[in-house]
Amino acid sequence: MIKIYYTSRPGSDGEEYPTTPTRKSKEGQKGVISCLAFNPDRSGLYATGSYSQSIGLYDERNNKLLFLLRGTPNEPIGGVTQVQFSPDGYYLFSASRKNNNINCWDIRNSGEILYGLQRQGDTNQRLSFDIDHCGKFLITGDQEGKIIAYDLANPNDDGVPRLVLKMLGHKDAVSSTMFHPYSPLIVSCSGQRRFDYLINGNIKIDFTDNNSKLDSLEIKSICNDIDNSLKIWKVEGNYEWHLYEQNLNQS
Repeated sequence: MIKIYYTSRPGSDGEEYPTTPTRKSKEGQKGVISCLAFNPDRSGLYATGSYSQSIGLYDERNNKLLFLLRGTPNEPIGGVTQVQFSPDGYYLFSASRKNNNINCWDIRNSGEILYGLQRQGDTNQRLSFDIDHCGKFLITGDQEGKIIAYDLANPNDDGVPRLVLKMLGHKDAVSSTMFHPYSPLIVSCSGQRRFDYLINGNIKIDFTDNNSKLDSLEIKSICNDIDNSLKIWKVEGNYEWHLYEQNLNQS
Protein backbone atom coordinates (compact mmCIF):
# COMPACT_ATOMS: atom_id res chain seq x y z
CA MET A 1 0.00 0.00 0.00
CA ILE A 2 1.22 3.49 -0.91
CA LYS A 3 -0.32 6.40 0.96
CA ILE A 4 0.03 9.98 -0.26
CA TYR A 5 -0.43 13.07 1.90
CA TYR A 6 -0.75 16.53 0.38
CA THR A 7 1.18 19.18 2.29
CA SER A 8 -1.10 21.84 0.80
CA ARG A 9 -3.98 20.31 2.78
CA PRO A 10 -2.81 19.98 6.40
CA GLY A 11 -4.68 17.41 8.44
CA SER A 12 -6.00 15.48 5.46
CA ASP A 13 -6.28 11.70 5.67
CA GLY A 14 -4.36 11.23 2.44
CA GLU A 15 -5.03 8.89 -0.46
CA GLU A 16 -4.28 5.16 -0.56
CA TYR A 17 -3.08 3.26 -3.62
CA PRO A 18 -2.78 -0.54 -3.39
CA THR A 19 0.36 -1.96 -5.00
CA THR A 20 -1.44 -5.20 -5.88
CA PRO A 21 -5.11 -5.82 -6.80
CA THR A 22 -5.66 -8.34 -3.99
CA ARG A 23 -3.50 -10.07 -1.42
CA LYS A 24 -3.74 -13.34 -3.33
CA SER A 25 -3.08 -11.76 -6.70
CA LYS A 26 0.24 -12.45 -8.42
CA GLU A 27 0.16 -9.07 -10.14
CA GLY A 28 1.70 -5.85 -8.90
CA GLN A 29 4.24 -5.41 -6.12
CA LYS A 30 3.76 -7.70 -3.14
CA GLY A 31 4.89 -7.37 0.45
CA VAL A 32 5.52 -4.54 2.89
CA ILE A 33 6.58 -1.32 1.16
CA SER A 34 9.59 -0.41 3.27
CA CYS A 35 11.09 2.59 1.46
CA LEU A 36 10.40 5.14 -1.27
CA ALA A 37 12.36 7.69 -3.31
CA PHE A 38 11.46 10.26 -5.98
CA ASN A 39 13.52 10.75 -9.12
CA PRO A 40 15.18 14.19 -8.92
CA ASP A 41 14.98 14.75 -12.70
CA ARG A 42 11.30 15.78 -12.35
CA SER A 43 10.16 13.04 -14.69
CA GLY A 44 7.38 12.05 -12.29
CA LEU A 45 8.98 8.69 -11.57
CA TYR A 46 9.36 7.25 -8.09
CA ALA A 47 10.64 3.95 -6.74
CA THR A 48 9.43 1.79 -3.88
CA GLY A 49 11.25 -1.07 -2.18
CA SER A 50 9.52 -4.11 -0.72
CA TYR A 51 10.50 -6.73 1.82
CA SER A 52 9.36 -9.25 -0.79
CA GLN A 53 12.61 -8.65 -2.70
CA SER A 54 11.34 -6.29 -5.39
CA ILE A 55 11.60 -2.65 -6.45
CA GLY A 56 8.68 -0.97 -8.18
CA LEU A 57 8.90 2.03 -10.51
CA TYR A 58 5.73 4.12 -10.49
CA ASP A 59 4.30 7.07 -12.42
CA GLU A 60 3.64 9.97 -10.07
CA ARG A 61 0.75 11.23 -12.19
CA ASN A 62 -1.46 8.17 -11.71
CA ASN A 63 0.55 6.05 -9.23
CA LYS A 64 0.52 3.10 -11.62
CA LEU A 65 3.27 0.47 -11.62
CA LEU A 66 5.47 0.85 -14.69
CA PHE A 67 8.16 -1.73 -14.09
CA LEU A 68 9.24 -4.22 -11.45
CA LEU A 69 12.91 -4.83 -10.68
CA ARG A 70 13.92 -8.16 -9.17
CA GLY A 71 17.04 -10.12 -8.49
CA THR A 72 17.85 -13.49 -10.01
CA PRO A 73 17.95 -16.97 -8.44
CA ASN A 74 21.74 -16.71 -8.47
CA GLU A 75 21.73 -13.11 -7.18
CA PRO A 76 18.72 -12.50 -4.91
CA ILE A 77 18.48 -8.93 -3.67
CA GLY A 78 16.80 -9.67 -0.33
CA GLY A 79 14.24 -7.50 1.45
CA VAL A 80 14.82 -3.96 0.21
CA THR A 81 15.49 -1.38 2.94
CA GLN A 82 16.53 1.70 0.92
CA VAL A 83 16.29 3.08 -2.62
CA GLN A 84 17.89 6.27 -3.93
CA PHE A 85 18.25 7.76 -7.41
CA SER A 86 21.44 9.27 -8.74
CA PRO A 87 21.18 13.07 -9.17
CA ASP A 88 20.91 12.75 -12.96
CA GLY A 89 18.05 10.28 -12.59
CA TYR A 90 19.64 7.62 -14.80
CA TYR A 91 20.49 5.09 -12.09
CA LEU A 92 18.82 3.67 -9.01
CA PHE A 93 20.74 2.36 -6.00
CA SER A 94 19.24 -0.09 -3.53
CA ALA A 95 20.24 -1.71 -0.25
CA SER A 96 18.74 -4.83 1.30
CA ARG A 97 18.85 -6.62 4.61
CA LYS A 98 21.04 -9.72 4.93
CA ASN A 99 22.90 -8.60 1.79
CA ASN A 100 26.49 -7.42 1.37
CA ASN A 101 25.87 -5.43 -1.82
CA ILE A 102 24.49 -2.00 -2.63
CA ASN A 103 23.18 -2.55 -6.15
CA CYS A 104 23.19 -0.05 -9.01
CA TRP A 105 20.31 -0.50 -11.48
CA ASP A 106 20.12 0.86 -15.02
CA ILE A 107 16.57 2.20 -15.27
CA ARG A 108 17.03 3.76 -18.73
CA ASN A 109 17.28 0.58 -20.77
CA SER A 110 17.75 -2.88 -19.34
CA GLY A 111 16.49 -2.56 -15.78
CA GLU A 112 19.32 -4.86 -14.75
CA ILE A 113 21.96 -4.62 -12.05
CA LEU A 114 25.04 -2.90 -13.48
CA TYR A 115 27.30 -3.52 -10.50
CA GLY A 116 27.35 -3.96 -6.76
CA LEU A 117 29.25 -2.00 -4.12
CA GLN A 118 30.34 -4.27 -1.30
CA ARG A 119 30.03 -3.77 2.42
CA GLN A 120 29.60 -6.14 5.35
CA GLY A 121 25.84 -6.12 5.81
CA ASP A 122 24.72 -9.62 6.73
CA THR A 123 22.17 -8.30 9.21
CA ASN A 124 18.46 -7.50 9.36
CA GLN A 125 19.26 -3.99 10.56
CA ARG A 126 18.98 -1.12 8.10
CA LEU A 127 22.42 0.11 7.04
CA SER A 128 21.68 3.20 4.99
CA PHE A 129 23.84 4.93 2.38
CA ASP A 130 23.92 8.36 0.77
CA ILE A 131 25.00 9.91 -2.53
CA ASP A 132 26.53 13.39 -2.65
CA HIS A 133 24.66 16.12 -4.52
CA CYS A 134 27.01 15.86 -7.51
CA GLY A 135 26.51 12.13 -7.86
CA LYS A 136 30.23 11.43 -7.67
CA PHE A 137 30.52 9.60 -4.34
CA LEU A 138 28.46 7.08 -2.40
CA ILE A 139 29.09 6.60 1.31
CA THR A 140 27.86 3.85 3.58
CA GLY A 141 28.63 2.00 6.79
CA ASP A 142 28.84 -1.67 7.66
CA GLN A 143 28.08 -3.90 10.61
CA GLU A 144 31.72 -3.93 11.72
CA GLY A 145 31.88 -0.18 12.36
CA LYS A 146 33.58 0.81 9.11
CA ILE A 147 32.74 3.85 6.97
CA ILE A 148 33.15 3.16 3.25
CA ALA A 149 33.10 5.50 0.24
CA TYR A 150 32.95 4.64 -3.46
CA ASP A 151 33.66 6.73 -6.56
CA LEU A 152 30.58 6.46 -8.77
CA ALA A 153 32.16 8.49 -11.58
CA ASN A 154 34.83 5.83 -12.12
CA PRO A 155 33.61 3.52 -14.92
CA ASN A 156 35.56 0.67 -13.29
CA ASP A 157 36.55 -0.74 -16.68
CA ASP A 158 40.16 0.44 -16.56
CA GLY A 159 41.28 -1.68 -13.63
CA VAL A 160 40.93 1.18 -11.13
CA PRO A 161 38.73 0.19 -8.17
CA ARG A 162 35.80 2.33 -7.13
CA LEU A 163 36.70 2.08 -3.44
CA VAL A 164 38.25 5.35 -2.24
CA LEU A 165 37.80 5.13 1.54
CA LYS A 166 37.48 2.46 4.20
CA MET A 167 38.09 3.41 7.81
CA LEU A 168 37.02 2.25 11.25
CA GLY A 169 34.70 4.98 12.47
CA HIS A 170 32.75 3.28 15.25
CA LYS A 171 32.91 0.31 17.59
CA ASP A 172 29.47 -0.90 16.57
CA ALA A 173 27.38 -1.23 13.42
CA VAL A 174 27.21 2.00 11.41
CA SER A 175 23.49 2.29 10.77
CA SER A 176 23.48 5.57 8.85
CA THR A 177 25.83 7.84 6.91
CA MET A 178 25.01 11.10 5.15
CA PHE A 179 26.67 13.91 3.19
CA HIS A 180 26.11 17.54 4.13
CA PRO A 181 24.20 19.16 1.23
CA TYR A 182 26.83 21.84 0.54
CA SER A 183 29.65 21.70 3.12
CA PRO A 184 32.53 19.15 3.13
CA LEU A 185 31.06 17.26 6.08
CA ILE A 186 29.88 13.70 6.64
CA VAL A 187 27.75 12.46 9.52
CA SER A 188 27.63 8.88 10.75
CA CYS A 189 25.75 7.19 13.56
CA SER A 190 26.14 3.77 15.13
CA GLY A 191 24.24 1.35 17.29
CA GLN A 192 22.02 -1.67 16.93
CA ARG A 193 19.22 -3.49 18.64
CA ARG A 194 20.47 -5.69 21.44
CA PHE A 195 18.86 -8.18 23.78
CA ASP A 196 20.54 -7.56 27.10
CA TYR A 197 20.43 -10.05 29.94
CA LEU A 198 21.25 -9.05 33.47
CA ILE A 199 23.87 -11.59 34.45
CA ASN A 200 25.82 -11.39 37.67
CA GLY A 201 28.62 -13.87 37.52
CA ASN A 202 27.61 -17.33 36.32
CA ILE A 203 24.06 -18.66 36.25
CA LYS A 204 22.94 -22.27 36.34
CA ILE A 205 19.79 -23.01 34.31
CA ASP A 206 18.00 -26.36 34.19
CA PHE A 207 16.13 -27.27 31.00
CA THR A 208 13.24 -29.72 31.16
CA ASP A 209 11.73 -31.24 28.01
CA ASN A 210 9.19 -34.07 27.95
CA ASN A 211 9.99 -34.98 31.56
CA SER A 212 13.60 -35.57 30.54
CA LYS A 213 15.93 -33.36 32.53
CA LEU A 214 18.92 -32.09 30.57
CA ASP A 215 22.29 -31.27 32.01
CA SER A 216 22.65 -27.85 33.54
CA LEU A 217 24.26 -25.25 31.31
CA GLU A 218 26.61 -22.58 32.55
CA ILE A 219 25.96 -19.16 31.03
CA LYS A 220 28.70 -16.57 31.12
CA SER A 221 28.26 -12.88 30.47
CA ILE A 222 29.84 -11.86 27.16
CA CYS A 223 29.61 -8.16 26.38
CA ASN A 224 30.66 -6.63 23.07
CA ASP A 225 31.44 -2.94 22.70
CA ILE A 226 28.30 -0.82 22.73
CA ASP A 227 28.67 2.36 20.70
CA ASN A 228 25.50 4.42 20.32
CA SER A 229 27.02 7.60 18.94
CA LEU A 230 26.79 10.23 16.23
CA LYS A 231 29.95 11.64 14.67
CA ILE A 232 30.61 14.48 12.24
CA TRP A 233 33.61 14.15 9.93
CA LYS A 234 35.32 16.84 7.90
CA VAL A 235 36.35 15.90 4.37
CA GLU A 236 39.79 17.23 3.50
CA GLY A 237 40.70 18.35 -0.01
CA ASN A 238 39.55 20.76 -2.67
CA TYR A 239 36.10 21.20 -4.13
CA GLU A 240 35.19 19.70 -7.49
CA TRP A 241 32.23 20.97 -9.47
CA HIS A 242 30.25 18.62 -11.71
CA LEU A 243 27.66 19.83 -14.18
CA TYR A 244 24.73 17.90 -15.61
CA GLU A 245 24.07 19.69 -18.87
CA GLN A 246 20.93 17.72 -19.66
CA ASN A 247 19.20 19.30 -16.65
CA LEU A 248 19.95 22.90 -17.64
CA ASN A 249 17.47 25.16 -19.42
CA GLN A 250 18.86 28.14 -21.27
CA SER A 251 17.11 31.36 -20.37
